[in-house]
Order: sequence, then C-alpha cells, then structure tokens
Amino acid sequence: RVVGRYGGKGGGPGQLESMCGIALYGEGSERRLAVVDAEKGCVQVYNVESGECVATVGSKGDGPGLFASPACVAYNCRGELYVSDLGRACIAVFDASGAYMRSLGENRSRICGENDIIQPAGLAFTPEGHLVVADRWCDRVQVVREDGSFVREFGSEGADEGELDGPRDVAVSSDGSVFVTDQENARVQVFDSSGVFVRSIG
Repeated sequence: RVVGRYGGKGGGPGQLESMCGIALYGEGSERRLAVVDAEKGCVQVYNVESGECVATVGSKGDGPGLFASPACVAYNCRGELYVSDLGRACIAVFDASGAYMRSLGENRSRICGENDIIQPAGLAFTPEGHLVVADRWCDRVQVVREDGSFVREFGSEGADEGELDGPRDVAVSSDGSVFVTDQENARVQVFDSSGVFVRSIG
C-alpha cells in the first residue's frame, strides 16, 4: 500500500518534472529524501514523515554548485549530499543544509586516466566511507575518498565477466560488495569490496 507521496508533476516549488536518482538519510522525524530532477537541474529534498519539500539544492547553470545534467545522488554519514553531473563531468558536494562545498572531478578532456572521473552517474558509499562512482564514459567503477583522492578502480570496456559497457548505477551492501548496473550488457555485475568480480545477475 502507498504510505507516502512526494512532489507531484509540475514546475512549482517542491514539484518534479524528470526524476532520476534518489537517496535517504536520517531517522524518525528528521529523515530526508533527496530526489534528482534532471529537467529542472536541481535536487529536491523532502521530509519523509511530513512529505514537505524542505530544500531545493542547486539549479541549472555552469558555475560552482550549479548543474548541467544531474544524474544520481548519495548521502555520506554526516548528511552531506553528493550529486553526480554528467554534463559538467563532476560530482558536486553540498553540506547538510544544502550549501555548496566543493566539486570532485570536472575533467572534460574525455581521456580516462587514473583518478579521472569523466561521466559520473551512480553513486554510493561503502561502509568505510569511500565513495563508489559509476563512470559511463570510461566503462569502469572508481572508488575515491570523500575529498576525491583515488582509492581503486575496477572494470573495463567489454562484455566478458567483470567488464562493463555504460555502467549506470551502483549499490553497496553491508559487507562492501558493489552491485553495478551494466546497462548496455543488460545485466547487474557484482564485485567484492576489493573490486574482484564475483558474479553476474541477468
């Protein structure tokens, strides 16, 4: 049964037009739901209990804290919001109140070097607090610290086990396993916490 509803179609405050990524943070009456609206170029944040839109984070543009093509979102353990932007090739970071803090990446060279995040899509945090990023352009998953410094990467272009073609989203289990939606290969691939291929689903 439906227990809550957030937004509603439209261009007004708190309304949504083209949703993609979502994320939850907090507990009880302070629990928040962040929803990426790609059309509006922002993230709407709702109080889960009341359904009220309590913040709008970012807007369309090309400066700090602005979005070209926001895609996915994740909260860290402090309630800071990480938003991937396919158009600006970066991940924008906002504090718990929605104020812009910094960006990770913003590499528009389209050259997939180590620690280069070219087209970030899905985001998720590991139990250790590292950020997992699906990079669609480079057909790989990168793991970075909260400041963007490199930890490791896995996956490469292809259709064999452990290879990726247009990874779209990621999720991390309590043991650190990483689940990756491998879009063009029409499957989900599972890697262990160190990035070693485990199995495919689908």
